[in-house]
Amino acid sequence: MTSELKPSHARVPLLAYALLFAIFLFWTAYGQWSQYNLDQFADMVENHAWGIRWQLGNVNHPPLFGWITAAWFKIFPRTDLAYRFLAAANIAVSYLVMLHIAKRFLNSRQIVVALAVALALPLLGFMSLTYNANSAMLPFWALSFLAYLRILEKGRIADALQLGLWTALAMLSKYLSAVLLLAILVHSLADPSARRLWRSALPVAAAAVFAVVLMPHLVWLYRNDFTSFEFAVAKQGARTASNILGSQVEFFFAQVLYALPGFGVAALHRRWRDGQPLFAMHQFMALTETARGRALLSVGLLPIPLTMLLGLIVWAPLTSNWSVPFFIFAPILIVLQLPAPLVDRHPRTAPVFIIGFIACLLALSPFIRGIVLSQGRANSDLPVADIIHEADDVWFDITGAPLMYTNGDRILAFGATFYSRFTPMAFNENALVRGDWITRDDIAEHGYMILCLSESCADRPDFEDRDEIKRVLTVPPPKGASRKSDYTVTLFIRPPEG
Repeated sequence: MTSELKPSHARVPLLAYALLFAIFLFWTAYGQWSQYNLDQFADMVENHAWGIRWQLGNVNHPPLFGWITAAWFKIFPRTDLAYRFLAAANIAVSYLVMLHIAKRFLNSRQIVVALAVALALPLLGFMSLTYNANSAMLPFWALSFLAYLRILEKGRIADALQLGLWTALAMLSKYLSAVLLLAILVHSLADPSARRLWRSALPVAAAAVFAVVLMPHLVWLYRNDFTSFEFAVAKQGARTASNILGSQVEFFFAQVLYALPGFGVAALHRRWRDGQPLFAMHQFMALTETARGRALLSVGLLPIPLTMLLGLIVWAPLTSNWSVPFFIFAPILIVLQLPAPLVDRHPRTAPVFIIGFIACLLALSPFIRGIVLSQGRANSDLPVADIIHEADDVWFDITGAPLMYTNGDRILAFGATFYSRFTPMAFNENALVRGDWITRDDIAEHGYMILCLSESCADRPDFEDRDEIKRVLTVPPPKGASRKSDYTVTLFIRPPEG
């Protein structure tokens, strides 16, 4: 091991751990108090609907974040608050791993500033409160890079095995994680101090674990005509030149805008004529002097151009919020551009910011909730849980049996899997055609309920004799919503056979 690869770490201070715990509680409470539904776009109930099937893949995404959701609710009750805990825990674990990466590059006071920067970055907070494929990548990206750093430092097989595991789990969260693998690969091949690893058994060990963990999903992909991969590539919007090239420009500049709040936190340490350069480029460029520093630059910066390049290769438009996991390394890179003497001069600035940020947002959360309800965007004011509870009662009054399967409007069909006391599974016609986890015989035996905000939503199985019973529910909007009239929900019920 060369001297530049030997570990040299600061300590993560106890203050950082205490503030991290406060941040975990904050994101839980803020999500619960500021939002009426879990999220506007039904992503979180969709996670649950996919997860409880325990399949090796899904029509739109790899399966891991659905499995995590389903496993979480094997332990915790199916409530919005428990789901907020999951989203907040995902964020907090990601921050924790980031701090243990940061201690290789920052001193103890700078580590606390990095935590404040992470709290301010929208992609690592507000946008990650919606637990979905993008936010699910966060901890696995951080853990993957931490394992890679340990390989550079100690060259142990155990760390190589971990690298294979975490990168495979990152891929099972979202295929976009391929750009992380590419960034690590580029560094391992281009960096003189890292190339020596290829003369050892470490890459073989990492690749073997990666392949073993990923193989079942790859088999599923092959057997299901690569449906989720097709969604990732071909169903992200119009594949016209203007749309794709426009999304490239938007994607690039969005990354700059997403980073600005982090630089704002760093700017709180500045004073007029403080005698320090605007940016501490000597600190930042010092990363180029060590293998671990060059590795950080690779994983912290390369995913952006690599994603843009892959978008052009597969000719697909990009979406800016895909970059959620890219930003788990941003706090370290941002703090390195703040002159270290300023951090030493103002050690209370970062903790005060964190406490103030938490206090202000918690105080504002009821008002934010009111704004969300009054605007009524997407499904933000739809009383999903109330609708499902009433639909449960109608189903049981008619059938006297547990509800096993639902269909219809996406947010209601998936929402039923989470809010219904029966925990049904949501299906669509494609699932029946593939017959992977449900067959026509299953729904004929157990029946189903289709929940529609409009009758045109019904995607009913093609039975010659459906024997469907139609019921109409009227459910009032929540207090404070801009909508004043009741929601009308049409139920199509096919009772179980016998």
